[in-house]
Amino acid sequence: MAKSIRSKIKKRFRTCKRQRVDAVIEKPRLKNIAKKLQDTINGTTPEFKKAKNMFLYPNDPESEIPQMCVTTPVDFRAEKMPMAGYAFRGNRRKYVGDQLDAQQKKLKEAHPKMKVLAGKKDKNAPELASDSEDEEDDDMEMEKKDDMAGEVDLSSMMLPADLAEADTKRKPVVKQKKATRVRPQVFKKQKISKK
Repeated sequence: MAKSIRSKIKKRFRTCKRQRVDAVIEKPRLKNIAKKLQDTINGTTPEFKKAKNMFLYPNDPESEIPQMCVTTPVDFRAEKMPMAGYAFRGNRRKYVGDQLDAQQKKLKEAHPKMKVLAGKKDKNAPELASDSEDEEDDDMEMEKKDDMAGEVDLSSMMLPADLAEADTKRKPVVKQKKATRVRPQVFKKQKISKK
């Protein structure tokens, strides 16, 4: 049977997803709104002027081609959310001491940075979590990806640590094809009708 909306484990998975949305989308948006409010309080309200459409105003030097901003999608896969590891049957809800500190640290570091994949970022759009970071991290990530081109990413596998290394070095098992048996054709006897 399917699990109900009241299922404890499903609730815990929804909590993990809610924590990710809060960290990746809500916090940067609220930070941007607070910054705008603080600027308004200080008396420096920047005027955001929307650029003219270049298709409608081709001769205007300030016009721009309208572009859609495509950012990295929010990844809700359980293997990419370390907090989903706490969502299983029989797990205790409350942690104390060092375990609570480790869980809070994992919660802060677990979320990936949002990046603009394509298009142009709108000036009025809220800042992404990675906008304040340097672009040097991107270059280092690209170099790491080039170095690891032939290797298998072990973090994406759901295996215990002691089995992960042995599993990648194992040779694949090739099944031998069974010889197909040729069956002789069977002809049905025709009934001869007597006239």
